[in-house]
Amino acid sequence: MNEQNPYAIELEIYDDDRGFLVPLTNKLLPENIRRVYVVGNFSKGTIRGFHYHFKEIKMFYIIKGSAKFVAINPENPDEKYEFVITERKPKVVVIPPKYANGWVSLADNTLLVSMSSRTIDEIREDNDDIRYDAFKWGKEIWEVKAR
Repeated sequence: MNEQNPYAIELEIYDDDRGFLVPLTNKLLPENIRRVYVVGNFSKGTIRGFHYHFKEIKMFYIIKGSAKFVAINPENPDEKYEFVITERKPKVVVIPPKYANGWVSLADNTLLVSMSSRTIDEIREDNDDIRYDAFKWGKEIWEVKAR
């Protein structure tokens, strides 16, 4: 997980007549995961996050529903990454430090697992959390474009 830019990792899914299994840590380095939490959005169109961290690596996995993730380099806003993740095709979005990032739910009752390389206490001690207005770089970054 030494990537410098945001990226998505496709995950393996194992299924049979009993159901399915998606291992999250086979392709992630578990020593980088210090905090795990679940976030749920009740409604389609709900925007979450848009934080910036100097040191923290964030990883996101959709359990239910779908979401669009946006990561922007605040020093060069033209450097923008977008990922659409759904429960149907398992992926983990990885956001390295120094990218403002957030997500918008594309379906009602979207549920995700977020993993972090730092604890809340570590983030607070270092003031490693800058929060941006979700529309700082325009409302269109959250829109789904017709094709």
